Amino acid sequence: MVKFYFNLQTDGAVSKDPEGMDLPDLDAARQEATKAAREMAAGAVAAGSEASPDNILVTDAKGVVLAAVSLADMIPKRLRNGGPITR
Repeated sequence: MVKFYFNLQTDGAVSKDPEGMDLPDLDAARQEATKAAREMAAGAVAAGSEASPDNILVTDAKGVVLAAVSLADMIPKRLRNGGPITR
C-alpha cells in the first residue's frame, strides 16, 4: 500500500490533506479523487453554490503532484456548454 494525499486547489491556493489514504496504486488514488470530485461537484450544484475547489491534486508524501482531477470535468459537457433548449 502507498499513502496518497488529496489536496484541494481553489483559485491557485492549495489546502493540504493532513491524513492521506493508503491505497494499492495511483490508479486507485485517481478513482478516489474522481469519486470525491463528483460528490463535491454534485453538492455544489445541489446547494446552488459556487464555493467548491477547482481541482483535487493527488500527491505523494513529498508533495509531488501525481494526478489532478478537475471538478468542472465532473459536470457532463453537454450541461457545461448549455445544451440545446427545445420548445
